[in-house]
Amino acid sequence: MADAHSLEQFALQWLQRQLAEMLGRRDSAGWAFPAELRLTELPEAVSPWQLFAEFRHRGLRVPPLFLSWYQFWLITGVSIVLLLASIWNGLPLQDLAVVLCGGLVVWGIRLVIARCLFGRVPIAKTVGELAQQLLWKNPKYFSRLSGIPLTHELIKKIVVQHLVEMTGCDEDEITEETQLAELL
Repeated sequence: MADAHSLEQFALQWLQRQLAEMLGRRDSAGWAFPAELRLTELPEAVSPWQLFAEFRHRGLRVPPLFLSWYQFWLITGVSIVLLLASIWNGLPLQDLAVVLCGGLVVWGIRLVIARCLFGRVPIAKTVGELAQQLLWKNPKYFSRLSGIPLTHELIKKIVVQHLVEMTGCDEDEITEETQLAELL
Protein backbone atom coordinates (compact mmCIF):
# COMPACT_ATOMS: atom_id res chain seq x y z
CA MET A 1 0.00 0.00 0.00
CA ALA A 2 1.33 3.46 -0.89
CA ASP A 3 2.08 5.87 1.93
CA ALA A 4 1.65 9.63 2.24
CA HIS A 5 5.29 10.20 1.40
CA SER A 6 4.90 8.75 -2.10
CA LEU A 7 1.94 11.06 -2.84
CA GLU A 8 3.94 14.05 -1.56
CA GLN A 9 6.82 12.95 -3.78
CA PHE A 10 4.46 12.71 -6.74
CA ALA A 11 3.17 16.26 -6.08
CA LEU A 12 6.76 17.54 -5.99
CA GLN A 13 7.62 15.82 -9.27
CA TRP A 14 4.42 17.19 -10.83
CA LEU A 15 5.32 20.74 -9.76
CA GLN A 16 8.88 20.34 -11.05
CA ARG A 17 7.53 19.19 -14.44
CA GLN A 18 5.13 22.16 -14.57
CA LEU A 19 7.97 24.59 -13.85
CA ALA A 20 10.15 22.97 -16.51
CA GLU A 21 7.28 23.20 -19.03
CA MET A 22 6.61 26.86 -18.24
CA LEU A 23 10.26 27.76 -18.71
CA GLY A 24 10.89 25.49 -21.68
CA ARG A 25 13.66 23.60 -19.86
CA ARG A 26 14.82 20.38 -21.46
CA ASP A 27 17.06 19.13 -18.64
CA SER A 28 15.84 17.05 -15.73
CA ALA A 29 13.04 18.87 -13.90
CA GLY A 30 14.14 17.40 -10.57
CA TRP A 31 17.65 18.67 -11.07
CA ALA A 32 16.59 22.09 -12.38
CA PHE A 33 14.01 22.69 -9.62
CA PRO A 34 15.04 20.78 -6.46
CA ALA A 35 12.73 20.79 -3.44
CA GLU A 36 15.12 23.11 -1.57
CA LEU A 37 15.08 25.78 -4.32
CA ARG A 38 13.65 29.02 -2.93
CA LEU A 39 10.74 30.41 -4.92
CA THR A 40 12.50 33.79 -4.95
CA GLU A 41 15.31 32.12 -6.92
CA LEU A 42 13.06 30.98 -9.76
CA PRO A 43 14.03 32.53 -13.09
CA GLU A 44 12.45 35.90 -13.83
CA ALA A 45 10.39 34.33 -16.61
CA VAL A 46 7.98 32.89 -14.03
CA SER A 47 6.69 34.80 -11.03
CA PRO A 48 4.62 33.27 -8.23
CA TRP A 49 1.69 35.37 -9.51
CA GLN A 50 1.92 33.79 -12.99
CA LEU A 51 2.51 30.34 -11.57
CA PHE A 52 -0.50 30.54 -9.26
CA ALA A 53 -2.67 31.98 -12.06
CA GLU A 54 -1.72 28.99 -14.23
CA PHE A 55 -2.63 26.57 -11.43
CA ARG A 56 -5.98 28.33 -10.88
CA HIS A 57 -6.60 28.10 -14.64
CA ARG A 58 -6.13 24.33 -14.33
CA GLY A 59 -8.73 24.21 -11.54
CA LEU A 60 -6.35 23.85 -8.59
CA ARG A 61 -6.82 25.59 -5.28
CA VAL A 62 -3.66 27.50 -4.37
CA PRO A 63 -2.28 28.87 -1.11
CA PRO A 64 -2.67 32.62 -0.57
CA LEU A 65 -0.38 35.27 -2.01
CA PHE A 66 0.48 38.29 0.11
CA LEU A 67 1.62 41.83 -0.64
CA SER A 68 5.33 42.52 -0.61
CA TRP A 69 6.57 45.05 1.94
CA TYR A 70 7.08 47.53 -0.87
CA GLN A 71 3.43 47.17 -1.98
CA PHE A 72 2.18 47.40 1.61
CA TRP A 73 4.08 50.61 2.31
CA LEU A 74 3.07 52.10 -1.05
CA ILE A 75 -0.62 51.63 -0.24
CA THR A 76 -0.09 52.89 3.31
CA GLY A 77 1.81 55.94 2.01
CA VAL A 78 -0.96 56.81 -0.45
CA SER A 79 -3.52 56.58 2.36
CA ILE A 80 -1.44 58.84 4.62
CA VAL A 81 -0.88 61.40 1.85
CA LEU A 82 -4.62 61.55 1.10
CA LEU A 83 -5.38 61.97 4.80
CA LEU A 84 -2.80 64.75 5.18
CA ALA A 85 -4.13 66.46 2.05
CA SER A 86 -7.63 66.56 3.49
CA ILE A 87 -6.30 68.01 6.77
CA TRP A 88 -4.18 70.55 4.86
CA ASN A 89 -7.23 71.71 2.88
CA GLY A 90 -8.77 73.12 6.07
CA LEU A 91 -10.65 70.18 7.53
CA PRO A 92 -12.49 71.34 10.68
CA LEU A 93 -11.21 69.66 13.86
CA GLN A 94 -14.64 68.25 14.73
CA ASP A 95 -14.56 66.26 11.47
CA LEU A 96 -11.04 64.91 12.08
CA ALA A 97 -12.24 61.79 13.97
CA VAL A 98 -14.69 60.93 11.19
CA VAL A 99 -11.98 61.36 8.55
CA LEU A 100 -9.49 59.26 10.55
CA CYS A 101 -11.98 56.41 11.01
CA GLY A 102 -13.03 56.59 7.38
CA GLY A 103 -9.37 56.69 6.33
CA LEU A 104 -8.62 53.53 8.31
CA VAL A 105 -11.56 51.72 6.73
CA VAL A 106 -10.55 52.81 3.22
CA TRP A 107 -6.92 51.82 3.95
CA GLY A 108 -8.08 48.34 5.00
CA ILE A 109 -10.25 47.98 1.91
CA ARG A 110 -7.32 49.04 -0.29
CA LEU A 111 -5.09 46.42 1.34
CA VAL A 112 -7.65 43.65 0.81
CA ILE A 113 -8.24 44.59 -2.84
CA ALA A 114 -4.51 44.97 -3.48
CA ARG A 115 -3.80 41.57 -1.92
CA CYS A 116 -6.39 39.92 -4.16
CA LEU A 117 -5.19 41.69 -7.31
CA PHE A 118 -1.50 42.30 -6.78
CA GLY A 119 -0.29 39.84 -4.13
CA ARG A 120 3.09 38.42 -5.15
CA VAL A 121 4.61 36.76 -2.07
CA PRO A 122 3.57 33.11 -1.52
CA ILE A 123 3.32 31.61 1.94
CA ALA A 124 5.60 28.78 0.74
CA LYS A 125 9.30 29.57 0.63
CA THR A 126 10.63 26.63 -1.42
CA VAL A 127 9.51 24.45 -4.33
CA GLY A 128 9.04 21.54 -1.89
CA GLU A 129 6.82 23.58 0.45
CA LEU A 130 4.72 24.76 -2.49
CA ALA A 131 4.27 21.19 -3.72
CA GLN A 132 3.17 20.12 -0.24
CA GLN A 133 0.70 23.01 0.04
CA LEU A 134 -0.72 22.26 -3.40
CA LEU A 135 -1.18 18.65 -2.32
CA TRP A 136 -2.92 19.71 0.91
CA LYS A 137 -5.26 22.03 -0.99
CA ASN A 138 -5.96 19.49 -3.79
CA PRO A 139 -5.61 15.96 -2.37
CA LYS A 140 -8.20 14.34 -4.65
CA TYR A 141 -6.61 15.86 -7.76
CA PHE A 142 -3.17 14.46 -6.99
CA SER A 143 -4.56 11.14 -5.78
CA ARG A 144 -6.48 10.65 -9.05
CA LEU A 145 -3.59 11.89 -11.20
CA SER A 146 -1.05 9.60 -9.55
CA GLY A 147 -3.26 6.60 -8.96
CA ILE A 148 -2.10 6.56 -5.32
CA PRO A 149 -5.00 6.30 -2.85
CA LEU A 150 -5.31 8.80 -0.01
CA THR A 151 -4.24 7.20 3.24
CA HIS A 152 -5.62 7.88 6.70
CA GLU A 153 -2.28 9.43 7.63
CA LEU A 154 -2.36 11.91 4.73
CA ILE A 155 -6.00 12.83 5.31
CA LYS A 156 -5.16 13.49 8.96
CA LYS A 157 -2.23 15.74 7.92
CA ILE A 158 -4.47 17.67 5.54
CA VAL A 159 -7.22 18.17 8.12
CA VAL A 160 -4.71 19.30 10.76
CA GLN A 161 -3.14 21.74 8.30
CA HIS A 162 -6.54 23.24 7.44
CA LEU A 163 -7.41 23.56 11.13
CA VAL A 164 -4.08 25.28 11.80
CA GLU A 165 -4.76 27.75 8.98
CA MET A 166 -8.33 28.42 10.11
CA THR A 167 -7.77 28.73 13.86
CA GLY A 168 -4.16 29.87 14.19
CA CYS A 169 -3.43 27.07 16.69
CA ASP A 170 -0.16 25.15 16.72
CA GLU A 171 -0.07 21.72 15.07
CA ASP A 172 0.90 20.21 18.43
CA GLU A 173 -2.40 21.38 19.98
CA ILE A 174 -4.48 19.41 17.47
CA THR A 175 -4.82 15.68 18.08
CA GLU A 176 -7.46 13.13 17.07
CA GLU A 177 -9.17 13.69 20.43
CA THR A 178 -9.31 17.51 20.07
CA GLN A 179 -12.84 18.82 19.74
CA LEU A 180 -13.56 21.64 17.30
CA ALA A 181 -15.25 23.70 20.05
CA GLU A 182 -11.93 23.76 21.95
CA LEU A 183 -10.11 25.26 18.96
CA LEU A 184 -12.60 28.07 18.48
